[in-house]
Order: sequence, then structure tokens, then C-alpha cells
Amino acid sequence: MKKTLWVTMLMALGAALPLQAAEISDAAFQVIATYPIAGDAKWDYLALDVQRHHLFVSRSQHVQVLDSTTGALIGDIPNTQGVHGIAIDQEDGLGFTSNGKAKTVTVFNLNDLKTVTTVKVTGNDPDAILYLPEFKQVYTFNGDGHNISVIDVPSYKVIKTIDIGATPEFGVDDHSGLVFFNIEDKSEIGVIDIKTGALIHRWGLPNCLGPTGLALDEKSQRLFSTCQNHQLSITDASTGKHVGNVVIGEHPDAVVFDAATKKILVSNGGGTLTVIQQYASDRYTVSQNLPTRLWAKTMAYEPGTQRVFLLGAALPAEVHTTKASATPAHLASLLVLEPK
Repeated sequence: MKKTLWVTMLMALGAALPLQAAEISDAAFQVIATYPIAGDAKWDYLALDVQRHHLFVSRSQHVQVLDSTTGALIGDIPNTQGVHGIAIDQEDGLGFTSNGKAKTVTVFNLNDLKTVTTVKVTGNDPDAILYLPEFKQVYTFNGDGHNISVIDVPSYKVIKTIDIGATPEFGVDDHSGLVFFNIEDKSEIGVIDIKTGALIHRWGLPNCLGPTGLALDEKSQRLFSTCQNHQLSITDASTGKHVGNVVIGEHPDAVVFDAATKKILVSNGGGTLTVIQQYASDRYTVSQNLPTRLWAKTMAYEPGTQRVFLLGAALPAEVHTTKASATPAHLASLLVLEPK
């Protein structure tokens, strides 16, 4: 079976006209392994240390460390109250967690997983977290604080607080001096000049409610925002112009762009993975909506192997329709996916 999806583009006169679409066969992603994950806490972000084959899973008060090749639990990072995200600094062998309830960042050693230090941030509920290797800085996107804390890694000190006046969500950098981030409660994208720490742009996201996940195609300068009204919003990163929208799954969150395969992957908490093929900067086709697990909304991705890691409910989605009480939302399974 083949599927075609028309992507709409906002034109100069305000009319939405269809872009050219193409047909491709269904994408060949499949679940290759499922592992039960111990613990009684809900989860948030996943992060992958490709060099050490470590998969980090935030579990409310601590971070579980799994072997990404076997699913085995091999370590734990404690005392991360309200942990949301994990960022990786491969050059210095460091990891960072954003601890929402504690209003801190835990700095830990990637080799032995021991805590190096804890940094107090300048806003409530540090949620998404981003490491900028070219500048040796960590950004925490403080949801309830409506600001962003900038941490200098060598000194482990907050060197700047960027006021947003709204709820900052997931961010990405272009490795050329800019950080882009979703503004969840305003349905916007914000742009920060890293050298000055200034918020230089705020761009609206038409037909996008509550943007959370964000990915960047650096070559074609396209930003992909996941929206809670089942939309993937596409923005020109060089101008802020709205390019179009693609229909995705229910309760979307994380999104990744693979530059080698030109695929966009969106993990949906409703229990699907949406796979989108990019043919040109303004031409996209949904090639697969693969069933996964309920609440599998966050994702880690390994570009070299094209492996996808999802954490979702312990039972398949269809079981929950009749046996929801038998599997609480905090009992988890790790799903590993890859192309056939």
C-alpha cells in the first residue's frame, strides 16, 4: 500500500495551497526488541550516549541507565528530584540532568555515572536541557520560570538568565551561533543569539497548539515543531516563514530529523511512531504510522544504526482498552525499533 499526503504552504496572499507530493512505499521500521523496565515512577525524556551504549531514562526522582544493546539496567543517577531531561557533553565526558522540582542541574561523569556537582538554576521547573559544544554552555528551559538559564560548563556557574515571559520548551542549536526553541503557551518559536544571549526573534506557528518537540534540518534550514493538535509545523529557520503542516499522531512530543535518510520521526503518546519522508525542503510524505505503546511520547535516536528507542506502557495499546487498571502508566517497557 502507498500513502500520499499533501503539505500546505502559506503563500504571500495568505492562501494555503498544496505543495507537490510524492508516493513512496510504507517505511520499513519495525520493533526488534522489547524489554521490561523496572521501577514505579513515571518517565520523561530519554537520551543516548552512543559511545558508551548508555540509554538514560528520567524517572521522576532519579535517572536509570540502561545498556542500549541489551536493555539491562546498569546504573542509576540518584537525587534528581523532578528530573526531566538529560544532555550529553562527549568531549568532556559529562552529562547534565534538569531537575524540575529541585530547580537544579546535576552534572555527572559519563564513565562512572557519579555526580560531579549540582548547579542551582535561576528559574522554576527546569525542563528541556541543551548542551552547546561550541560554546561550552548548558541551557535549561525553565517552564514555570518563563526564562532560560545559561550555565558555563568550565565554571559550573549560571552566567545569564534570558527572560521569555512565556513557557519555553525543547530547544536545538544550529552550530552556527543560534538556538531555536518552542514557546509552548504562545505557539511560537523563539530564537537566541548565543554570543549575546539576546532573544532576537519570536515567530508564530499557525495551526499549532502547544508546541513541544523540535528538530532542525541544518542543510535546508527547516524547523519541525510537534503540536498537540496532531500537527507537525514546518518553519524556515532563516526567515521564520511558515512552510506548512503535516498531520501526525495523537499526543506527539519528541521529533528527530535524520540528515542521512531525510526522515523525520515523531513519537506520539497515543501509541504510534509517525515516519515522514522529506523529498525537498518543502515536500513531505507520511510513509508510516507504526503502532508502539501508550505514553511512548519521548524518544532517543541513534543515527548510524537508525535505531529508535521508546519508553511506553508495559502492555500494548489494545490491551489497555480492556485491562487499563492492570497496567498503571508508570509500568514501562523499552521498545527498540530499526528499519527492516
